[in-house]
Amino acid sequence: MTSLGPPSSAPLRVVLVTSQFPTPTEPERGIFTLQIARRLATRCDLTVVCPLPWFPAVPFLRPLRQWYRFAEVPSAWTQDGVRILAPKYPLLPRLSERFHGRLVAARLRRLLWDLKQSEGIDVINSHWLYPDAVAVHVATRAFPLPHVPTGLGCDVNAFIDDPAKGPQILDMLHASQHVTVVSESLRHHLIARGIPANTVTTIPNGVDARRFHPLDRGAARHRLGLVDEREYVLYVGRFSEEKSVTTLVDAMALVAASRPRADLLLVGDGPLQRLLTERARALRIAARVRFVGPQEHRQVAEWMAAADCVCLPSTREGCPNVVLEALACGRPVVASAVGGVPEMITSETGILVPPSTPSALATALSAALDRTWDCAVITRSAALRSWDVVAEAYWDTLRRAAASRSAVLSHQA
Repeated sequence: MTSLGPPSSAPLRVVLVTSQFPTPTEPERGIFTLQIARRLATRCDLTVVCPLPWFPAVPFLRPLRQWYRFAEVPSAWTQDGVRILAPKYPLLPRLSERFHGRLVAARLRRLLWDLKQSEGIDVINSHWLYPDAVAVHVATRAFPLPHVPTGLGCDVNAFIDDPAKGPQILDMLHASQHVTVVSESLRHHLIARGIPANTVTTIPNGVDARRFHPLDRGAARHRLGLVDEREYVLYVGRFSEEKSVTTLVDAMALVAASRPRADLLLVGDGPLQRLLTERARALRIAARVRFVGPQEHRQVAEWMAAADCVCLPSTREGCPNVVLEALACGRPVVASAVGGVPEMITSETGILVPPSTPSALATALSAALDRTWDCAVITRSAALRSWDVVAEAYWDTLRRAAASRSAVLSHQA
């Protein structure tokens, strides 16, 4: 009987579907997915499909930067040898949220069909369960393909409980041959919602040790214009509700009262920046809170080197890269005990606190600043989390999913 799968000598043809991917207008967007794609591309024939909202490329709308940046993204480009396609789909913010998956699916259907007919597709890996993975599921109903969705965080621990999104996500997960998630916490969440345990694999995120590694703190502070004698707490990420940066600002007000040399560095931006600025002013610590702004990925390592500790006060997380990057830089992490964070931090590498509790966070930050940490021990804790190891785990899962599908087709033939 002749196999209907790809010849064993042919490279596996993989399509990675994700909106969490760097674009020419947002080069730091979903940088972790690019890390995986770079390494998968050395093992298979990879195409990345990055669906994005459509927005008219009309010059007078350019001031609407939040949306106009999508108009400036080309339909296709190559990055680090990886081909990226960016189909655009219609979206009305908030109003069409419950139909988001179907809107993306309508655009993906023709694109995936054309790729299947012209080049072949052995397996699809989608990163982000809604709308991305749901859209793949809906788009390929007429021509089923092996599909391995990957849950990253909020798409599992928040979206799956949403009355509009949840049923769509669960329907897609039950139809998938295999599912991957980035933490054991997310895996247990899916199992509790009825997804068979033997179909869910945990593949934690990785860290680029060539970029994130110990650097001299004094030299880093000099390059960044920071003061040697100060104590610096660093936050890196979005200023959004689930990151609970307001809790960190409140905690820093308590820390500042007893530690006159302690300052807070905030790297990033987001919808809550104005609120955070006003909060710091109201708490009379505006001079102790510095808004650094967004930084390129390579510059984040410099800020981590300059810091005494890194803080992540989130209310929910998957497997946050910022924690791995801080550990790889030899910096202790003070973080909320949520999601996969407790799987990443030990008593030798950081301090865990309950979320949304400024007093507990302030106590932990003071303890972290008082303690002499072993940089080498902290760095070693992240040493096994390379992106090459992560890509190999994805490769193995995708290969098994494709082989399973080929075996079924061969049997049917």
